[in-house]
Amino acid sequence: MLCSSVLSAISNHEINCGVGTLVNDTFTVTKTTTDIPFITRQNIPNYAFGCAVKYRHGEFSLRSSITVPNPNPTTLTTNTYISTQSRKDKIILESEETTFDDTGYIGLQLDNSDHTGIYKIEVFVNNKLSRTVIFNVYK
Repeated sequence: MLCSSVLSAISNHEINCGVGTLVNDTFTVTKTTTDIPFITRQNIPNYAFGCAVKYRHGEFSLRSSITVPNPNPTTLTTNTYISTQSRKDKIILESEETTFDDTGYIGLQLDNSDHTGIYKIEVFVNNKLSRTVIFNVYK
């Protein structure tokens, strides 16, 4: 399973991905899955999908690269985009690096203008690729 939690003696962090809630700019995973029903924030304002990262040793940096179906990108709720690349069938959004204390997140919400299809999130912890998660957004 691509989105299951990972924590071991070698790892210093846990990444949990799936659907959940977005409240006060904090994303919480309530169900671990990569199959995401197309539910917009206009229909359920706190509904989101993405990844939560728990770090064992306090402060850490988090950034992401998110690939979404073209033509309209989703809203990244945590970080600010530093670059956007448009390709024929997708858009790649790069976030800035953000520092968190213990827990950070990458949460996405769909709008009515977004599309079904494959959404990819690459999670970078302390500037190293830690996980690539492929979400299938369906109606």
